[in-house]
Amino acid sequence: MNASKADLVQRLIDVMSRSAFELRREEPLDWPKVELTMPQLRTLVFLQPAPRRMSDIAAFLGSGLSSATSMIERLESKHLVRRIHDPDDRRVVQCHLSDEGRAELERFWRVQTSKINTVASVLSYEELVKVVEAMEILVAALERHENMIDGQGVEPSASSGE
Repeated sequence: MNASKADLVQRLIDVMSRSAFELRREEPLDWPKVELTMPQLRTLVFLQPAPRRMSDIAAFLGSGLSSATSMIERLESKHLVRRIHDPDDRRVVQCHLSDEGRAELERFWRVQTSKINTVASVLSYEELVKVVEAMEILVAALERHENMIDGQGVEPSASSGE
């Protein structure tokens, strides 16, 4: 008997939760040097490609400007972020990763890559091909979903089983 779409979605949720737990279960000794909350880590990742305005950070976090400012102040106190006023408009603040912030993110990605390499080492070639293909499909779906949100709005989700 084929599983309904709702059953498959629940299995996906379960397997993603289990995988997230397993990947975080044993923290290596070199992470973290600085204690970070998940929103703080997300903010650092958001700042990695380019400096951001405080309003962009607030929108990314889904919070108000005062909450984003508090977040940046905490990251700044840990020497992970720098705030720089725009020379043309002093009201505009650009938030940049500091050298220490970049180092912490590099350490985080090294640890994550190491964990994934360890897991991948126990997969057969055929299993690894399936996992990579499945993850590529999942990422493409996430991108399509994000494009729908950025466009005209989100299409109604199909919560009923097929």
